[in-house]
Amino acid sequence: MNEDLMQENRVPHTEAMKYFTRVGLAVLLMFVARQIVVLLTVNILELAAPEFLDLVRDGTYWWFNWLLSVIPLYCVGLPVYLLVLPKKAAPVGEKKRFGVGRFVSVCFSTAAGIYVFNIAGVLLLTFLYLISGGVVGGFESDSLNQLINSSPVWMIFIMTCIVAPIGEEFIFRKLLIDRVKPFGELNACLFSGLVFGLFHGNLRQFLYAFAIGFIFATVYVKTNNIIYSILLHFGVNLFGSVISPQLLNTERLNHIQEVLTNTTEFTPETVLSLLYLLFVAALGFVIFGAVIAGIVLFIFYMKKLKFDPPVLISERDNSEFWKNPGVIASIVVLSCMIVRELINLPT
Repeated sequence: MNEDLMQENRVPHTEAMKYFTRVGLAVLLMFVARQIVVLLTVNILELAAPEFLDLVRDGTYWWFNWLLSVIPLYCVGLPVYLLVLPKKAAPVGEKKRFGVGRFVSVCFSTAAGIYVFNIAGVLLLTFLYLISGGVVGGFESDSLNQLINSSPVWMIFIMTCIVAPIGEEFIFRKLLIDRVKPFGELNACLFSGLVFGLFHGNLRQFLYAFAIGFIFATVYVKTNNIIYSILLHFGVNLFGSVISPQLLNTERLNHIQEVLTNTTEFTPETVLSLLYLLFVAALGFVIFGAVIAGIVLFIFYMKKLKFDPPVLISERDNSEFWKNPGVIASIVVLSCMIVRELINLPT
């Protein structure tokens, strides 16, 4: 970018601060609006229909938990988000093809990011638990896994493989990146990944959600086509929320163990049980190989990844993006929710 073009696209410091503050506040208020609706709903039910709420909590009324996870975000939080977000700073640009080879490479990199950072999260939580004497860390409550375990497969597929990829990519990639990208692709990708990770609400999920959120963001930034990140998100949730829980279903595995333990001769059920275990073991080796390949491909991907210079430059070289009340407040508040979950404080 030549000096004349930089001068033509200079943004005054005060305007940059106001713009970035609105971006940060939009994220924060979307989260706050969602949380208020959830808390009001739970408190009203606690007073008016405690028996109903008990059935919701024990998983009997699993459908209500899904409604509570979706409606406050998309029917309240999203409209607030759209209202507060500034208008687009610059045109998004033409859509670009990603290529099958590059897409497959990113799929492997995403798989590696999930497993590596998930393990890192578990180790970190265990470490915090040990050094704090059990006060911090340990096993955080995972409401999503509890919800998945109590829901039918068809609902899990609809909510995690259709609603979540489309809705979350629209919120955290399309809407957010379109407004930050003109001030720097790297800032856009980092902030998109960061708030995506923080929105998951606990430390273990934050680590891998931040990693894959950053990958999804780079894909969108380089293609200007949200369909690629939606497909990646779909694949992640399909395997993580539908296929894996079904394959590793506790009741099914316990039944197989009982069959193999109590059977003294080969029966059709015994053979099927053995084949099932062999299939799961083989799949585990495939996943391990994919993770190793993904780590290598991720290194190559990051080496080749080049972020374009900003189209719009503030008087302070866009340093205001991370140094304004809106962005700082959104990061602090969302981080506090993770800390609250970490030390198991009541909501």
